[in-house]
Amino acid sequence: MPHIIMGGTEKVLCEYLLLYKKYNIRVDVLSIKKVTESYFIKFFLENNIKLIDNLDTKGKYILRVVEKCILKQKIIDVCKHYDVIIDFSNLSFSRYIDTLSNYKITWIHGSSIFFSSLKKYNLSQYNKVICLTDSFKKFYIENYSVINPNIERIYNPINKDKICMEADQQSIMAKSPYFVAVQRLEEDKDVICIIEAFSNFTKIYPNYFLYIVGDGKLRDQLEYLAKSNQHIIFTGQLDNVYGIVQKAEALILSSTTSIGEGFPNVILEAQALNTLVISSDVESGPREMLLDGSAGVLFEPHSSIDLFSKMRYYVENKNLCIDKINVATNALNRFSIDEKMLLDIIKF
Repeated sequence: MPHIIMGGTEKVLCEYLLLYKKYNIRVDVLSIKKVTESYFIKFFLENNIKLIDNLDTKGKYILRVVEKCILKQKIIDVCKHYDVIIDFSNLSFSRYIDTLSNYKITWIHGSSIFFSSLKKYNLSQYNKVICLTDSFKKFYIENYSVINPNIERIYNPINKDKICMEADQQSIMAKSPYFVAVQRLEEDKDVICIIEAFSNFTKIYPNYFLYIVGDGKLRDQLEYLAKSNQHIIFTGQLDNVYGIVQKAEALILSSTTSIGEGFPNVILEAQALNTLVISSDVESGPREMLLDGSAGVLFEPHSSIDLFSKMRYYVENKNLCIDKINVATNALNRFSIDEKMLLDIIKF
């Protein structure tokens, strides 16, 4: 991993590490940037998983080209001793490990749009490419199978019992009723759309609140935008978001069309907690996860007007939304962890 911070990819990583540990397969974790978040430091220590995170050379040398060469050599020196190298974050290591002959797997967590924007450094060097949705796999086969035909689709896993248990452990002091948004406060997440839609929503339904969970470089800008609405509350980053999601009227996810969404875990987490999901209809995960809208509500990306109408639809059609929640709950089994496939992909 280039870095390990709180996010969906990192949570999936932890689930897979525990699976491989269960089968006595040693997996060490390399992070270019030093891991500083207590959640992950505790996870690695408690599960006796080796973490190598002292490789970052940025700022240590005068010339950036020298830094890159030294970093590459450090990564090679570490990785050459392993049977399998799993580049778990969107080809992040392709230019570092291209000279190694180890069995290599790359995991694509982003959308088809995001993947198209990547520089495909030696995509052919990988023995296997893993994607997260059927729609992405179809896109890949149509456009990149000539470069590397070895692609598999593996859904991100959901551990419903664990999520529900952690939700029950979280004490929630939120003002009800409320919607919740759990996402990074960055350019690829269209939180402005949520704020604008909710501001219009509270003109008609003034008793509702909106909790925005997460952090990022746009937080100050977003808080300034929302300062006139006292019903919008920023919580910052939370290690455990399950309690606040479980008691929400609905989870709202809004993303940009320029990046899209690969497989947003927060949708799965909300479904596991029987919470309605209202998501922007971006490439390529949400529509598949919400079964074309039968397991949730989809709105037009970047349209605060459409999001507002879908929030209003929820308030005025709660019984119909319960049906969508039931469909989502009944379809959760397809996201159970596929132990056999995860073990098979590392065989060579």
